[in-house]
Amino acid sequence: MIKSKPYGVTLVETMISLLILSIVSVISMNVLGNLNFSVKKISKVAEHQRGFIGFWRLLENDFFENSFMPGHLIKRNLFVDQNSLIFPNGVIWQWGNGELTRKSNALQEHQKLKVLKNIKRLELEIWDGKKFVAYNVENVKKTLFGPKLGFKVKLVKSSEVTYHKIFVLEEAQK
Repeated sequence: MIKSKPYGVTLVETMISLLILSIVSVISMNVLGNLNFSVKKISKVAEHQRGFIGFWRLLENDFFENSFMPGHLIKRNLFVDQNSLIFPNGVIWQWGNGELTRKSNALQEHQKLKVLKNIKRLELEIWDGKKFVAYNVENVKKTLFGPKLGFKVKLVKSSEVTYHKIFVLEEAQK
């Protein structure tokens, strides 16, 4: 006759411990899944911001490259077409179908670089001495160019959110 209980784990105790272990593992999988989703979302936002900052740097570089030209050459050779901004050195910024692309004629391949997505348009304004006005033929003729030229570039996204940056070009010394 057995007078004491065995010291082993019963089947019911084993099943309860496995149930608790499986609940903890399901909760941890859910937490890790949400963490992975958050990391992907953060990396997507970071990539967008990196592209946005890269856009302004490229545009600033294009304005800087053209700052060594005399003001009258910039006046004659900087164009804003229906959906493109054409610099005197042959760099073309185009927007359409929600994308902003940059093409440089200096490159041998003449490939377009997709810079940003969800872009509606770019707008260029020029400083006329008192305020920024739209860059068009009439305003360019009226504007007196001094030793410094001021341009404001507006980037309008598809959601109508507008960003702008001002570029100042100093005319090349004669």
